[in-house]
Amino acid sequence: MRDEKRIIESVLSGDTEMYRHLVERYHERIFILVRGFVHQIEDAEDVTQETFLQAFVSLGSFNGKSEFSTWLYRIGINRAYTFLRKRKKRSISEIYTEKINALAELIHGSRAENPQTILSGKQTEEIIYQEIDHLPQNQKTAFILSRFDELSNKEIADIMSLSVHAVESLLQRAKRQLKIKLIPIINEHEF
Repeated sequence: MRDEKRIIESVLSGDTEMYRHLVERYHERIFILVRGFVHQIEDAEDVTQETFLQAFVSLGSFNGKSEFSTWLYRIGINRAYTFLRKRKKRSISEIYTEKINALAELIHGSRAENPQTILSGKQTEEIIYQEIDHLPQNQKTAFILSRFDELSNKEIADIMSLSVHAVESLLQRAKRQLKIKLIPIINEHEF
């Protein structure tokens, strides 16, 4: 954080080249976050760029009361939701094997040896993403931050300006809702 404070002070003092250090440090994390919402790689890249551009323009409003990463995550989430509202039609991309495995673990409580035997085909992947997309906004945000970005409940609480208990509750409701929708799909594809 100390290093970040120094970088931010330098940028605000006119050394805008220093901003690239913040971009390099957080680019991958913001991309993963945004991809959880918008799914298409190209769209996620665009929204990630917009996030860093907005953060740069708004850097003077960063007051340091929270971690820089928390502030940046909030911008990323807001940019992702703005993108989705503008587009209105959500597109679906292929889910990485690790994401399929994470969903199998969510439903069955254990990782699968071969996730492709549990879930196969683009249609099933689309259904899974659609079900995540249909979660209420706060549940979806908490779920993506937890499962895709692997953030702790405390970090999620800071980003969403909620208590840790509220985050735990959102995650439990999201998991319960996804299980209800996805168990029939998973069972249908088991051999």
